[in-house]
Amino acid sequence: MTHIVAPPSSRTAVRSFFREDRGTAAVEFGLIATVLAAILGGIIDLSFMIGANRDAERASALIVKTLASCPPRTTANSGFTHQGSDCVTQTMRLYTDGNNGRFKNIVLGLPNADLKLLYFTRVGTEIETCFGVDFVEDLGPNVKPTVLSVTRDDDTGVVARIVSNYTPLMPSFIIDHGLSAALSSSQYTVDVQGSGPGSRCSKSSS
Repeated sequence: MTHIVAPPSSRTAVRSFFREDRGTAAVEFGLIATVLAAILGGIIDLSFMIGANRDAERASALIVKTLASCPPRTTANSGFTHQGSDCVTQTMRLYTDGNNGRFKNIVLGLPNADLKLLYFTRVGTEIETCFGVDFVEDLGPNVKPTVLSVTRDDDTGVVARIVSNYTPLMPSFIIDHGLSAALSSSQYTVDVQGSGPGSRCSKSSS
């Protein structure tokens, strides 16, 4: 006797399709692994940026402390007689000289770190540049208000600003959606080097 098997109905085929679970585990693992990798990359990026901010702040404070320790008036140092302003400008050149390596030694943990320095005298509410960047505004919008808040008229001071850029581990499509700014660390420090008209610095050639 010949048995004829009727083809499954369309409803039965649909049910069989949704009951089929071969390969489900592999798909689920791929989705979960992608999410976990993104989370891990974000944690690593966040940890690095927190450390980069701390290191940049510490390095800028160390540089400014060194520059501000220069004497504001004529003194003898290691057998050489010089103006305090010469001490500041010469030290600034040492930090910004790419062949010297002094700055690189301070920011070993900061990739692609960039240093900007300013040696200035405050005159009223204006900041006159003696050495370094051309204008205090070149250091960022918040620097001048900070300088005015920590100095008085005729004060001479120094500013160091360090910017470090980091190439993230997070997927590029996440970075493209508003997180790229978080991957640039910027810190600055301001300090007074001298006070009074006698400590005013003069414009120096770079």
